[in-house]
Amino acid sequence: MSEDHALAVGTGDSNRKIILLVDDSSDDALLIQRELRRAGALNGIRHVTTGERAIRYLAGKKPFDDRDKNPLPALLLLDLKLPGKTDGYGVLEWVRSQPDFDNLVIIVVSDLSERTNLRRAYALGANSFLTKPLEWDKFLERLAALDDNRGAHVGTPEADLSGNQTKG
Repeated sequence: MSEDHALAVGTGDSNRKIILLVDDSSDDALLIQRELRRAGALNGIRHVTTGERAIRYLAGKKPFDDRDKNPLPALLLLDLKLPGKTDGYGVLEWVRSQPDFDNLVIIVVSDLSERTNLRRAYALGANSFLTKPLEWDKFLERLAALDDNRGAHVGTPEADLSGNQTKG
């Protein structure tokens, strides 16, 4: 498991939208960061490895209390299977219970593809759900659609189920 780290993509301008990536797999996190850079993302990317650290980041609690270094994200890329006592579902529940994060766009990026996982993620407020391993064209299309639709739901459990190999 990797330590939390930040990867500045673009100029680091504080007016740029930040992406918070929550994934305990350093391999998956590096791959997502690489693909975002390759696609020309100008966002700053912050990466944390647990649900607890994601909530601390979003709440602005130590060690993430310096908002100049750790600005609020416009996009949350969230794995569901996280170590510790708070999994991705717990992060979703916490975020959607906070009025300050009503406009935070959440894309679940997980290898959990069963129908119940998709439905639960959407019920808890995910804007989109993509299954690992990611199909990069689909991933980039979802990002563009979310940007065009200002964070509206761009996926549905039914559409995502038909596009994913699922069980259950």
